[in-house]
Amino acid sequence: MFLDRRLTKRKEDLSDDLCQQAQAKYASAHCWFLEFAFRNAELCEASPVPGILDALIGSGLPESARPDVHTVINELYVNALDYGVLAMSDSQKQGEDSFYQFHEDRDKKLRRLAELGDSAQTWIKIDCMLDIADRPRLEIVVADSGPGMADLVNEEASHQTPSEHMSGRGLHIVRALASELQFYGQKNQIKVVYQC
Repeated sequence: MFLDRRLTKRKEDLSDDLCQQAQAKYASAHCWFLEFAFRNAELCEASPVPGILDALIGSGLPESARPDVHTVINELYVNALDYGVLAMSDSQKQGEDSFYQFHEDRDKKLRRLAELGDSAQTWIKIDCMLDIADRPRLEIVVADSGPGMADLVNEEASHQTPSEHMSGRGLHIVRALASELQFYGQKNQIKVVYQC
């Protein structure tokens, strides 16, 4: 895991040349950029979400936001791992017995990934931009090396309620907690904004 905890300047804070120095000072005092990258066999280890959350709390995320932010990051990470890196299909979760089969297949793919070690070209990257001025705002971008989550995205975009479907509830939960959710690229990059 790579953690880069730097004070950063936002581009929009630097637009006015007359205010550039004052704005840069404001941005560096109130904004944190945290970058996490997980590669190959690291993806088979225990969930990194508690460590990410601790780093965000240490950077100024209010403790009261911990449960919601944990849920959001956990759902995004699990989706990136399952549907991106491992290329699992959400259609595998149709029916009671299928959940058991889904997790059995997932475990097999994780063991295979661990065996491949550094020869695997898999990764998940999580970038967090935390602005702690006034009402804290957290922007989370999760990207993975997988082919994208078009099936999951299309299912989530449909107007079905989570109870009408056996799967895809995670994105509904994230959408309910976030003030913004948007996919990029080939649906293998997602941006979520959480307003504390």
